[in-house]
Amino acid sequence: MKTKTISIHLDGNEDGPETEITLHSARIEDGLYRGELVGEAVNNFKEDDESNHAKRSVGIMMRPSCLAALAKDDPLRKMNIDDFMVISDYDANNWLEAVYELNPHWNPSRFNLGNKEAEKKR
Repeated sequence: MKTKTISIHLDGNEDGPETEITLHSARIEDGLYRGELVGEAVNNFKEDDESNHAKRSVGIMMRPSCLAALAKDDPLRKMNIDDFMVISDYDANNWLEAVYELNPHWNPSRFNLGNKEAEKKR
């Protein structure tokens, strides 16, 4: 199993304390957990509720992959959406990028990336 350790600021303060997290390539159980988190976001944040648009988007597109790539016993794996929303955009995107590096099959852009590569070869 491949792993990668990165540092993030859980409090959203770029000058604050860093927390090291270790991510791993997913097992089937991690993929199922990721799917559960997506379903949770879809059910908890209705599409027509504008006040929760950001939470719904992050809850579907970012948080599930980020949390599912953590070790099963890592307490951050149970981070709620409100705590996740505190993380800076920079740190959240670095986290997601590291997750996609280890789990490229989770990257929703993987099909578009393949098409761009094919176009370059033409």
